[in-house]
This record gives sequence, structure tokens and C-alpha cells, in this order.
Amino acid sequence: MLSDIPWSQFFLVAAAALLLYYLAIALLFYRQNIKRLLTRTYLRTGLPAPRQSPPQASMMGAASAEAVPPLFTAGDLQVAPAAGAGQQDYPPEAAAILEEVASLLESAAEERMDKAEFLSLLRLLDERHMPTEAGSQAVQRFLLEQGAGKLSFPLTAADLTERG
Repeated sequence: MLSDIPWSQFFLVAAAALLLYYLAIALLFYRQNIKRLLTRTYLRTGLPAPRQSPPQASMMGAASAEAVPPLFTAGDLQVAPAAGAGQQDYPPEAAAILEEVASLLESAAEERMDKAEFLSLLRLLDERHMPTEAGSQAVQRFLLEQGAGKLSFPLTAADLTERG
């Protein structure tokens, strides 16, 4: 198939493709320079130069803040609490473990873990990261508050106290 194309035709097509490519590049990136060059050429040859467009004026005028009543006030806006904002009433030493427990809670919800598997993973966290009684109580309270809506099984305080 390629042997049917003579070299002269190949070079002609390649040269035409390169010419089109560089013409497109010139028009895309050097448009203002080409326009300026053509304007000077028109003036030298005696041809009339292209007319300048008139300056754009605003048809509506400037907006006035007093003219338009506000659609809503700042008090009407409701903003979701920041991530971890619900953990502010927990002890500061429990912040790191609560992040781990929240991650475990999300994983349990996504994986649809059963109660025994969830409690065994929670027991591993308990053994490694909860040295104080305040940390354990904070985790229990957090799980009872947050777990009801996320877990596929009911979680009670008795389940959490007998885990360790």
C-alpha cells in the first residue's frame, strides 16, 4: 500500500501538513502581532484601515447596593458543622482515638460488618490506644451517639462494657 505512493507526493503532503500546522500555531498564538502587521500594510498601500470598534459602555449602569433588597440575611444561612466538631465535648486526650474509632465506624458501615467482627476490631483498638478510663468512656459515648445511624446492628452500652 505504501509502495504505491511516490516520494514526491509524500513530501508534498508532508509540506502541506506542516504549513497548515504552523499557520494554525501562528494564528492562535500570534494573532495580535499579525493583526498589527496587517494594519500597517493597509496603511502603506493606501487601503483604508479597518475601523476601530467603539469603546464598550455599560448599558445598565453601576449596581447600587441600596437599590436591591437582600434575598436573605446572614442569619438565614445554615452551615454544616466542621469535621470533628461534634467531638469538642470529649476529653482532649481522647481526640486521636476518636478519629480511629470514627474511621472504624465508617469502615464497618461500608463493609456492613456484623456485631462480633466490629467488637473484635474495637477490642484491638482498646488494647493498643486507650490507656485511661476517660478515653474508654469517651469512646463508648461516641459509639452510642454515632453508631446508631451508621451500623447495621444495634449497639448497646452492655456490648461496649463487656468487650474488654
